[in-house]
Amino acid sequence: MSNKRKNNSHIPAEAVNNVAPQVKRVNHESKQKDQGDKIVKIIFGALIVLAVIYIIWSFFIVQ
Repeated sequence: MSNKRKNNSHIPAEAVNNVAPQVKRVNHESKQKDQGDKIVKIIFGALIVLAVIYIIWSFFIVQ
């Protein structure tokens, strides 16, 4: 009977509850990193577009 109890033992609730926030934290960190990279690319793209517009505008003003 004692062997049956050992084989069917359940994982304690504390262990499950401790793992869930860690998994959430890791997923959230990776999501934030991806979104941060995306935002940086958008900002640099916008700056490049503005620089090109400024160059074109300055050519027309000089003439």
